[in-house]
Amino acid sequence: MPPRTICFGFDGICCDMSFFIPELPKYKSELCIKYPFLKPILELLLAERPEDCELQLESTGFGFETFFDCIYSLSEISSQKTTHIGANTAIETVTAINLLKDPAYPIDFTKVYFLGNYNSDIFRKLPKDQRIDSVYLEYANHVKTSYIPISIIIPYREKRGIISFGGIPSIRRIESLKPYLKKLSSIIQKLNPDLMALLGMTNVFATTEDFNDFKLVDPFLKLRYSLIDLGGTISWEYNRLEQFYQMVEKAKIVIGNDEEFRSWYNFKYGESITAHDPLTLYKMTNKLRKKDQILVCHTKSYQFVLGLESTDEETVKDCMNFANKATVIKTDLNTFPTAKEVQEVSLQENTIPLPELLVANAIVTRSIDKKIINPVGLGDIWSCTFILGLLSQNLL
Repeated sequence: MPPRTICFGFDGICCDMSFFIPELPKYKSELCIKYPFLKPILELLLAERPEDCELQLESTGFGFETFFDCIYSLSEISSQKTTHIGANTAIETVTAINLLKDPAYPIDFTKVYFLGNYNSDIFRKLPKDQRIDSVYLEYANHVKTSYIPISIIIPYREKRGIISFGGIPSIRRIESLKPYLKKLSSIIQKLNPDLMALLGMTNVFATTEDFNDFKLVDPFLKLRYSLIDLGGTISWEYNRLEQFYQMVEKAKIVIGNDEEFRSWYNFKYGESITAHDPLTLYKMTNKLRKKDQILVCHTKSYQFVLGLESTDEETVKDCMNFANKATVIKTDLNTFPTAKEVQEVSLQENTIPLPELLVANAIVTRSIDKKIINPVGLGDIWSCTFILGLLSQNLL
């Protein structure tokens, strides 16, 4: 059987800068006065129940000079700073490339393509194992920029806040992607990938004033298997959210964490549910799922899938457990693992109790029993590993 093909697009490649600030509450007031765009991020991170959160600098009204000044200030108060590849599309592409360097069950050889704008200057700032070789960029669009895309990441209490900057020009946003996507749609029809993953769409559509732009991804949603990841929508107005969730409902596969599914549910049904328990989350996702749609929810303690055949349950669980291990190994090694490296490690699941209704009606696994200090990018690593496993095992 010929190798399967997976395409990742379209939110570009950026340089993520993670700032670990153990005494974040101490600096909150000072930071919010000096950099008001940090306020919604810090409020969610420091809430009684902290949440993952993301916003785009271009939507805040502040310029890149303020953004870079903020980077300097965060460097001054952080106990540790790391630089790594960022943007959902880039992280998942690099995850797949590294897993496939030494395939092992359930991962098998697959063709991988990165789609979207990028500036090759960014690779000089990234570790070698996080650079994307030209063979994977055959259908990508190289763009020169005055400033490369950068994201500020603030991990705190196993959550993370993100402020993304699309570069100048802002090559991660739909305004810059329009000509490329119009040209690419006919190419992708011929390529006909087994899976088209549309990632970082909340970044792509964060600043457009023309909501017809959302229709530019329709040709990709009509492919055999299309996937969308849910993302952060802090400060998004109603009309933009409406367009985004209409796009989500067209996808064959939707992946997200518990907070992202809850946001989608609350928007669609006009609710304000704040509960975090597994039973409530299952009921929400089950109501959201359209017929023939696959919903995949990953949380820090457990994961579940709706819409895949129960006859394939054991293989699906193998893919989920493999993805759980990959995220832990990435954290421990601080590098993207090969599939063989993941396979060779034995790790223990947690023992969190889960409701019978969830276990009886979804395919469920529990996370590895290990505390994660820095969750940055782990959702992308989990999603990519899981989907690559499904594709390799011909379940998609």
